[in-house]
Amino acid sequence: MFKYRKEIDGLRGISIICVLLFHAKIPLFSGGFFGVDIFFVISGYLITNIILNLYNTNKFDIKFFYERRIRRIIPALYVVLIFLCVYSYFFQSPYFSKDLSQSIFFTPIFLQNFLNLYESAHYFSLSYDFKSLGHTWSLSIEEQFYVLYPIFFLILVKFSKKYLKICLTILFILSLLIYIYMGTDNSRVYFFFSPSRIWEILAGCLLAININVNKKSKFYTLVGALLIIFSIIFEEFFNQQLLLRITVVLGTVIILLNSSDSKECIVSNILKNKILVFFGLISYSLYLWHVPIYSIYRDFFTFELNIVQNFILITSAIFISYLSFKFIETPFRNKKMISTNFIYPSFIIGIIVFTAFGFFGHKYDGFENIKKNKLADDREKFYISFMDERNKIKNFTLKEIDNNNDQILVVGDSLADDVVSSLNTQNISAIRFNVNRPCFYALATDGFCRGVYLENLIEKALKSKLVILSTDYANEKSEKGGIKLYNLLLKQKIPVKVIGALNSKYISSSSYRYAKYIFNGSQKNFYFDNIQHIVFSSNKLLKQNIKNNYIDKFGFVCNKAKKKCTIYNKDFKPLFYDTKHLTVDGYFEFGNYLKDKI
Repeated sequence: MFKYRKEIDGLRGISIICVLLFHAKIPLFSGGFFGVDIFFVISGYLITNIILNLYNTNKFDIKFFYERRIRRIIPALYVVLIFLCVYSYFFQSPYFSKDLSQSIFFTPIFLQNFLNLYESAHYFSLSYDFKSLGHTWSLSIEEQFYVLYPIFFLILVKFSKKYLKICLTILFILSLLIYIYMGTDNSRVYFFFSPSRIWEILAGCLLAININVNKKSKFYTLVGALLIIFSIIFEEFFNQQLLLRITVVLGTVIILLNSSDSKECIVSNILKNKILVFFGLISYSLYLWHVPIYSIYRDFFTFELNIVQNFILITSAIFISYLSFKFIETPFRNKKMISTNFIYPSFIIGIIVFTAFGFFGHKYDGFENIKKNKLADDREKFYISFMDERNKIKNFTLKEIDNNNDQILVVGDSLADDVVSSLNTQNISAIRFNVNRPCFYALATDGFCRGVYLENLIEKALKSKLVILSTDYANEKSEKGGIKLYNLLLKQKIPVKVIGALNSKYISSSSYRYAKYIFNGSQKNFYFDNIQHIVFSSNKLLKQNIKNNYIDKFGFVCNKAKKKCTIYNKDFKPLFYDTKHLTVDGYFEFGNYLKDKI
């Protein structure tokens, strides 16, 4: 009989605490996402132990296995989905609602990781921090695995346990190789791709099949704990998650293999602490609830959280999760309280209802027309439709300008595209030199970054009338790189201008709230309050170093002294539609602003 081990719940507790602090963006926990990897290993280990125990006593029933998974996963998940359906329809802005609807469609059928894969390849997808169900990618990978695993197990174990070990080992190696291959290709695909992540679950499965309960070592348990701690802290300073994930999995395996009931085992004693065990018990509900709580708060109030706000959000998440564990999870696991005849129909009905809501929420742009029609007549003008403005941009075409000898080279990311389009409205010829992500520093120091060579940039810059550097300095923290590249180009006697940062909360979502609810102060004060504070320190650093060649994008629409930002033109057409990108009307206004500064 598989014996309950408190230290495993304690390890789960540490895992969910790490994940929670990661999403809360607490310092020193940027590697907190490794908690998911610990979960994967524990999951594979526990599920395999359960299957083995039942199989060895001739009690394994595949139908019972699936029912057990449904009882474990579905009730708490469905409560979260019901809450988010209500929130999405009645309170959320249309663009955010459309995005959430997609996740409400994919989450109950456990394909959220593939939605994340699709969206990670699309630059203008909603930021991950505002996705209330984006985190369920890991649940999706687990359930995809467990749909097939018991069938696979039963087929192979009938031949012999040896065949099962060999096949699981082969799958483990293949998945690990896929992980390493895709990860070294600088692709984010591996992070959400099931075949490149199941090696972690398989590590737990193999451990359960091969474990020797007689061999325990308190020294190795300490080594395992140190590997996990080291990986989480090291990731804070060096982005090496590809390799560190392997050390986290190894550390987890070592702890599961060597932790024991011995009072001399310090790590086991720590993991059996009542507080950690408590967090382990509520870990699933806490996993489900903490991200929606944070994403909703960040959308409605502020992205940058202080200590008090984080304390309130974390406490709220823990309290709600405890209620979920006590009144949802626990009763539904008890067959005497909730019958099998109720479980399966509820599961099927839930899939139908949630996928239908998700489908229509996506199809009708987050129920945009319904929500717009409910706005007061004098407030509707304030609402900025993300979808409408994106469609206008897709239909916008650059004019042919026949003055290539005076062409301006704009270096940067999608914000450089905005500059090119803005200058084009003023009959000024400009082209973009594509430098995505914070590559400015690497170009200036190493001469190469992600397929872009400094010599090619200089060659094109020397043929241009002017070079403009424009990128998302504030969010990418690439100010030092921009300054370094600016100075390097100046040494080549190339005229250079640098456009500063301007980032706010999602304009489309903010505009919907302003139109729907009553706020103190004018809409100009409201939008100033929506500016991301990191903009001020970013622009200060740029202005100090660039001096007269600095172009103040913040000053284009905002007045810091008056605490006002004007994001509509004189015809009340919006100039921005997301956190930083211009609308088509914004192109004309910003182009007019730029022409006198270049």
